[in-house]
Amino acid sequence: MARSLRTRAGWQSLERWADVASVAISDGQSPVKAVRTLLDTALGALKAGGVSGLVCLTSENWLQESLAELRFLELDRVIGYARAGRLPSPPAMTGPARLRPARSSEGEVVLGLNAAAFAPIWRYDSSTILSWLLTADHAVLAETEAEPAGFGLTTASRDSEYAQLVRIAIALSSRAAE
Repeated sequence: MARSLRTRAGWQSLERWADVASVAISDGQSPVKAVRTLLDTALGALKAGGVSGLVCLTSENWLQESLAELRFLELDRVIGYARAGRLPSPPAMTGPARLRPARSSEGEVVLGLNAAAFAPIWRYDSSTILSWLLTADHAVLAETEAEPAGFGLTTASRDSEYAQLVRIAIALSSRAAE
């Protein structure tokens, strides 16, 4: 299990959250037992760091079920939607946007767009964003008038016809990424 920390001001106090970035479990191993073992190892360090919650982005129910069985309460859920058919018209823009492949050397641009687009609680640390940029199957940078306007990172699923949108960010103004 890999983790990174995020902090935000909660309604009662300062909250510290740990991202569950990845969990690997061998075939045939009980997910609850594996997650319990990982948490037994990590909880001491998390508590010492003042962590009050976990953030898990997953489409697999086994992790949610395992955490629920270990008495973790689900506070929020992000739901992804797919739309078939015709898409609505794009919002009005100051000029046409051009999409092009994002280069690995444009990490600072991507980090700036990410910081401008997301509140601190939703910002992943720089090393996570940069690793996604380097490992994405498809990384694009949107530009308007040669200014960075957004980026998108996707990865293909090996066992279905779907791809996952790893991260998308759109600057509210062309100067937001500076």
